[in-house]
Amino acid sequence: MAKFIFTINGQNFRMNFEKRIQRIGFHTTMRVEGNDLEAAEKSAFDSIRTELERQILNRTDDPPRLKTDSVYEVESFDDELEPDRGFTWYSEEDKVDYSTAKKPE
Repeated sequence: MAKFIFTINGQNFRMNFEKRIQRIGFHTTMRVEGNDLEAAEKSAFDSIRTELERQILNRTDDPPRLKTDSVYEVESFDDELEPDRGFTWYSEEDKVDYSTAKKPE
């Protein structure tokens, strides 16, 4: 099986975060084995959904999104690396739309 390292961005996750329900996103890195890139990506996404499924509060018409930011195929996983755990969370509530922001004068 091929070995891949993914960096994944999760968006539009409605969760109880900092004592209130809000829309948040995250970044995470995962090491995954698969028969090919597509199977490995599906496995990574399924693993994230399973880990977070009890915390996700989205309506069915407003689902969370996962996308691969980068992926590398590697010969082997470095045993010295920490296992795949953890997310770097960020609030999507206070995102700035830079396309409509005015430049300071």
